Amino acid sequence: MYIAPELLEKINEWLTPVFDEETQSEIKNMITTSPKELEESFYKNLDFGTGGMRGVMGVGTNRINKYTLGKNTQGISNYMKTVFPNKDLKVVIAYDCRHNSDTLAKIVADVFSANGIHVYLFSDMRPTPELSFALKYLGCQAGIVLTASHSPPEYNGYKVYWEDGGQLVPPQDAAIINLIESLNYDEINFEPNEKLIEYTRGKKINVVVGGPPCQGFSTIGNRNPEDVRNNLILEFLRVVDTVKPDYFIMENVRGLVSSKNGYFKDILLQKFKDIGYENVQCKIVCATDYGVPQKRYRVLFIGSLDGSEIEFPEHTNSKENPETLRKHIMDLVGKENKIANHIPTNHNPIVKERISYIKEGGGIDSDIPEHLLKGSRSDYKNNKLKNFSHVYKRLHRDKPATTMVPGHNAFPLHPTENRSLTVREAARIQTFPDDVVFEGTRQDQCIQVGNAVPVKLSEIFAKHLKEKLVEQWEQITTY
Repeated sequence: MYIAPELLEKINEWLTPVFDEETQSEIKNMITTSPKELEESFYKNLDFGTGGMRGVMGVGTNRINKYTLGKNTQGISNYMKTVFPNKDLKVVIAYDCRHNSDTLAKIVADVFSANGIHVYLFSDMRPTPELSFALKYLGCQAGIVLTASHSPPEYNGYKVYWEDGGQLVPPQDAAIINLIESLNYDEINFEPNEKLIEYTRGKKINVVVGGPPCQGFSTIGNRNPEDVRNNLILEFLRVVDTVKPDYFIMENVRGLVSSKNGYFKDILLQKFKDIGYENVQCKIVCATDYGVPQKRYRVLFIGSLDGSEIEFPEHTNSKENPETLRKHIMDLVGKENKIANHIPTNHNPIVKERISYIKEGGGIDSDIPEHLLKGSRSDYKNNKLKNFSHVYKRLHRDKPATTMVPGHNAFPLHPTENRSLTVREAARIQTFPDDVVFEGTRQDQCIQVGNAVPVKLSEIFAKHLKEKLVEQWEQITTY
């Protein structure tokens, strides 16, 4: 096989004693069996940009491995000694649940410690915000988190945070990149000083709560069980398996229970059982039963590590006495554009006129003039409107709302105003307090509100599990 001279030079360097036998053996195997993969692995150096780097794991200069991360870490170590000459140098290192993240984190810790830098290394996976907090709290000059966010499983990454708790930005990034590029691999110090590595264990995680994407099971969508977004349900399970909390709660659409006659529900229950959660409870709940002014049905899975059966919290409201919109959103009429996120949609004249004919608690009916039953968009003028369950339904002020669905124009109509709900009104229905402000475009805000678990529902279940944990703690301390 032909190998370009510049590529051959890089490959030969990695076949020297500077690199371990396992690395050399893998390269030799690629030369004979995978020349294309060999070229991909060495044709360039993996870029270290603003914030760090990410890439496929494997041997070579264009891969995430011991040597590319070691070179980064050596360069950062050299830079820290230059810019913080009279300080006790400290870094904190975290990692996520990606393949090899814990192993790579230890390699990074070894190099920092070999350079005389005190290392706080989390002993188990942590979210990135906790790394930022720990960096400031522990008085570190830098922090590293091993993660590749949403990239495919074969990827990993190396993100760098600076003393302010934020990601590395100019001018530090350019200076560090120059130092890294100037280093040779034989200049990396891999010999750890274990006395400088302090494992930060933190506190035991009592509860893991999650609501992985559910579009593949939603009754509003196509209900496709093969939807790739459903895979994040298995990622939630993997997090529970790794962390082993006392309890977990997983929220999802009720379509997950009914999809394929409950096949996926049964698979999930078995998988939870396989990782030690023997008696997982699965139940469909309605938010109105817990004081939320919204008929929002969701399935909740609750499991306990000790296998004890967990009863769901008692209902706070009867079906005959639900929370209604009169109490929750009607006071916002007249305060449009004066409260955060309370900005009405500027419907076009035809839509406004159409809405004006829809009675409180009703939808499109025969009383609406014929000319208003056609679409108003240029690509929709010859199509008759459908009576969608949420878009052209007017809510009733003395009843709970229908489900708040995420989307730019997905919120239902206001009980008395000729417009759809504002983001703030939808947030009130989701029981968010007014001091929670939603950012981004209207589309972003609608998605944030519509995808959320109602705050009051979350609070009731959180307090319920807290009571269980307190009971456990009292039993342990009593005996």
